[in-house]
Amino acid sequence: MSPTLPASDQVEIVGHAGAGAYHPPNSAASIRAALDLGVDRIELDVLASRDGVLVLLHDDHVTASTGERRQVDSLPLHGLRAAHPGLLTLDDA
Repeated sequence: MSPTLPASDQVEIVGHAGAGAYHPPNSAASIRAALDLGVDRIELDVLASRDGVLVLLHDDHVTASTGERRQVDSLPLHGLRAAHPGLLTLDDA
């Protein structure tokens, strides 16, 4: 007979950036897949844009259309979305 853990010690399944192994991290597809897989929790990476919008991105930088690497907090939401199509805000998620 296997020992059981007290309820407070139960293992939870956490989806890293949604289901980041199957879809782009922090994307709508990744979040949906994690839910479909039955995870207990989803860990997401949240950063603030220059205009204060909370966005889901793993890296603290994006590559702008000019090829220039820019910090997430240096660009407004529309600039981030231009550099990262499919970008979700926390409200979108």
